[in-house]
Amino acid sequence: MPKSPFPETDTPHEQPPAVRTKPPVLHVRAGWSDLILVCRKCSRRIDGGFGPDGDERLARILKRRLNPRTGGKGKPRKQAVGVIETGCLDICPKNGVVVVRHGALDDWLVIRKGMPVDAILALLGYGPEPAGGPHD
Repeated sequence: MPKSPFPETDTPHEQPPAVRTKPPVLHVRAGWSDLILVCRKCSRRIDGGFGPDGDERLARILKRRLNPRTGGKGKPRKQAVGVIETGCLDICPKNGVVVVRHGALDDWLVIRKGMPVDAILALLGYGPEPAGGPHD
């Protein structure tokens, strides 16, 4: 029998080596008990505006205060409360930052520049209720 010009037909078909396939969805655990969204654009527009000197961004202060064990440092998914800066939420208040809490998706908050951190935490449900109620 003459030799075939196609070398692949000369040898019996071999099975390709087993290829590992990645699962379609990968599940990653986070240690979060709650989630807070903070508008990044609002934070940039007011140049921080929070903290003792008024030069810190709200998201950074919330991360530090809501995660006292780590001080807001380390891997975000290992924090107790997730604080995420999002893109624009299309409210765009003057001298304020829009904040949305996972437990109250129908009640967005506009936190005014310079508001005390303890009052912000109380509005978010992480401390004693501020004087006059949550919506003054």
